Amino acid sequence: MFEGFANVYTAIIALFGAMIFVVWLNETIVGSPKLGVLGRWLRCAAFSLAIAAALGYFLPGYEIWLLLLVGIMVYFLGDSLLAWLNISLINYSDYAPFAPFKEVETSWSAQKGHLALKRKIEALGFKRAGSLKSSPVEGADIMVTVFDSPDKKTRLTVAFLPALKVTFVASAAVSVGEDGEIFYTEANPTPFGLAYPDNYDVERHPMVSNPLKLLKIHERRVAASKKRFTAIEESAGKFINEGLEEIRKTGIREGLVNPVGEIEEEGLFTSEGRYGIWKDMLAMAYLPFIIRK
Repeated sequence: MFEGFANVYTAIIALFGAMIFVVWLNETIVGSPKLGVLGRWLRCAAFSLAIAAALGYFLPGYEIWLLLLVGIMVYFLGDSLLAWLNISLINYSDYAPFAPFKEVETSWSAQKGHLALKRKIEALGFKRAGSLKSSPVEGADIMVTVFDSPDKKTRLTVAFLPALKVTFVASAAVSVGEDGEIFYTEANPTPFGLAYPDNYDVERHPMVSNPLKLLKIHERRVAASKKRFTAIEESAGKFINEGLEEIRKTGIREGLVNPVGEIEEEGLFTSEGRYGIWKDMLAMAYLPFIIRK
């Protein structure tokens, strides 16, 4: 079996070991979207090879490359079905992605590295505009700190997303043009899949984990646009909550989100909305570096 493919079982064990180690490292120590993607590709390789080995045992005589191709197809089919099942379960759960943010006394992570990050942001002249918390699901709070640039023309939000023993960092930079167009640059490792309002010019960088790097990307976008931008005077809570509400309304208008009166019976998202989230979930899992909008 597997002529020309020596030590296939050793390779399977090594891949599973590497996958387990990378996932453990990322969820307990590092908290990096890049390691998250590496862990998922290692999982793909391990399971695909294991499926190919099983097929080779029960269906001897086939070429290695063909068995591996079938193994990869079976793996992605199963992973896609699991993603769809997960979305369907969330659709009828108590999950509230548009839950409003409320002001809190402090929302910054106490981890040593995060405290150093805050000092670097403040060293650029950014000042805290608000500390907020949202609870889309019970027991999983999203803590957000909002900073404004010295001229208030750039608003930076830094969110902390809880995992097992680490906290993932998500960030977004916003500038509002005098014509009402909103330049929105995001670094968030979680899927979206819905629609932004028409006046949003969005660029997503899910592999960027450092808000300072995202800020540089945003500043380059703003400079290249040659637009005139206005100071953001709204409070942090009002600004974010109004943005969430606009995204919800856009989702309803585009047929992605169900109106409040239909949620109990139809779920939060329409079939088109679930499909969009499903596509974004798979793209974020395996090819996040190609995502820009």
